[in-house]
Amino acid sequence: CILNLIKEPPSVVWDAESFHYRSDSSRRGGHHFRHDHNEKDKEVTHRASKSLIYKNWKDTTDTRSAERQLHLNTITNSIPFVKITLTQLLLFANRASFQEYSAQQLQFLASQRWRDSYMDHKTHVVLKSFQPKILAVRGDYGDASSGDSLIPSYAKVRYFWLFTMLGLTVPYRRWFAKHCDVAEVTLTKEITV
Repeated sequence: CILNLIKEPPSVVWDAESFHYRSDSSRRGGHHFRHDHNEKDKEVTHRASKSLIYKNWKDTTDTRSAERQLHLNTITNSIPFVKITLTQLLLFANRASFQEYSAQQLQFLASQRWRDSYMDHKTHVVLKSFQPKILAVRGDYGDASSGDSLIPSYAKVRYFWLFTMLGLTVPYRRWFAKHCDVAEVTLTKEITV
C-alpha cells in the first residue's frame, strides 16, 4: 500500500465556490419563520475547480522508520501489527516552482473572483489511494490472505464483529491497540512547475 502511494503522482486541485447571502423567511399559517439566527441563507451560485499543471515530480518519502517497525524480529517482539499513520507533504523543487504555482493559483482565483458577492477557495493535495491510517502485519507473521498465516486468532475479523455485537467495541479496540506498534510516515512529493 505504501509502495503504491510512493509511485503515485500528486495532484494539486484548487476549488472555488461563489455565493451570496439572501434574506429568507417562509410563511406558514401567516407567521414568518426564519431559518437561522442571522436571518440570511448562503446561496451558492457557482463552483469551479482547476488542477496545477507541473512539469515533473519525484517522491522523497523516508520509509525507514516504518520499515524498522515492520521488520523487527518477532522472537524478541511478539506484537504482530503496526498501525501506520500517513500524512502528505508537498514541496517545491525551487523558488521558481513556487512562484509558478502561485501564479497559476492566482490566475484561477482571479478568473472566479467576480462571479458573485463572496468566494471561498480551498487547495487539496490529492493522492487517489491515500488512507490516513493503515494496519500492517509484520512479515514474520505471514501473509494475511494465505491459509498458513500466523496471525493470532484475536485479530480475525469475526472476533471484531462478535465483540461489536456484544456491545464491547471500545474495550476490544483498546485491548487490540495494546497489541500494536505505531509508526508514522510522511509521504513527501517534490514538484517542479
